[in-house]
Amino acid sequence: MRGTVLIAVLVFTLSLAPCAASAHATGSLSPSITVPAIGPPETSIPVGSAPFCVAFDSATGSVYVADSGAAQVTVVNATTNTVAVPSIAVGSNPIGLAFDTANGYIYVANHNSANVTVINGATNKVVVPSIPVGTRPFSIAFDSSNGYLYVPNEDSGNVTVINGTTNKVVVPSIPVGAQPTGVTFDSSNGYVYVTNLGSDNVTVINGATNKVVVPSIPAGSESEYAAFDPSNDTLFVANPGSNNVTVISGATNTVVVPSIAVGSTPRGLAFDALNGYVYVANWGGASVTAIDGATHEVVGAPIPVGTDPFTVAVDSSNGYVYVPNQASDNVTVFAPSYVIERGSSGGSGSSATIFGLSSGGADVLVALLVIWGVGGTTAAVLLSRPRHGPGALHPATPPPPVTPPPGST
Repeated sequence: MRGTVLIAVLVFTLSLAPCAASAHATGSLSPSITVPAIGPPETSIPVGSAPFCVAFDSATGSVYVADSGAAQVTVVNATTNTVAVPSIAVGSNPIGLAFDTANGYIYVANHNSANVTVINGATNKVVVPSIPVGTRPFSIAFDSSNGYLYVPNEDSGNVTVINGTTNKVVVPSIPVGAQPTGVTFDSSNGYVYVTNLGSDNVTVINGATNKVVVPSIPAGSESEYAAFDPSNDTLFVANPGSNNVTVISGATNTVVVPSIAVGSTPRGLAFDALNGYVYVANWGGASVTAIDGATHEVVGAPIPVGTDPFTVAVDSSNGYVYVPNQASDNVTVFAPSYVIERGSSGGSGSSATIFGLSSGGADVLVALLVIWGVGGTTAAVLLSRPRHGPGALHPATPPPPVTPPPGST
């Protein structure tokens, strides 16, 4: 019926492990909305001096933090969000990390010592103290198709390739653009994408041949880091000099969205496969911006974090987001929001967004249920309940203002 809204059920039922930060919650909203796991409220984990980069180890459920001011790596237990290993000594000014899913090792790029240190993720012991690379290595990416690690060397203007099986250099130098800083692997086409901060572009390397196939794809000013969205085969490039993000198609290696405005001085990015969002660390804004990978639209307001957030990592098992704050000497952790269901164009439908927060010292789960009808009539119900223990979500007032989803009118 045109202009009408039907709200059949306003209660979520969920099953949560009491006080478990990594509990997997399941539940349903009649008739067909499924509620995924709810992460913890935002928290802060103290680490070493000037944390610069983070990486998630899916084999052990650990988060590795490169403390650039302390020549060490801190290990965080992602289940408890507490420090498991305060310090693993590495090279000078560690600023890049990558997890090798084939051997379970963590690779650390040491910016000032021109080498890479290798840590066994199972033992948290250094197994290779130094693999020499180019001058001022900035980051690392693992190519799962060939087992190689790619290291952009900022001052050498090239990329060094390491064999993850032998931990030996197999290609000392692949010339790219000026000041290469970021690197990511596209699992759809087997290409490696390198962001060149000094030439405002992206160079594409074929991982099968280790040859440059596209010398330059234009991006924004000072293109520094990139993240790959495998669900849409797109590359998101952070441009700190122009305060925006450029989107590149992995299928065509062309720019599809020249500019998505984000916060001040965007740097590191990470893709969250659970909700399809790309998270961008705004170094100058002490915040993180979320971008919908499908629509290329900014989702909600910037998320406040610590001072000088540099990079981002996502726990692939539950979608928790980890942000190292360079000037705060800590890592911020927050739970993502989820859009559970969207309506079809021109019809009725419903959507729900769930998230965790702290209110008056008490942990609370909040769900925003939106139901709309043909003609654009929209109802919103804000539901909440204490986070710990099972139970129903009860209505909370007043509900926030809501805009109907695109195509619902």
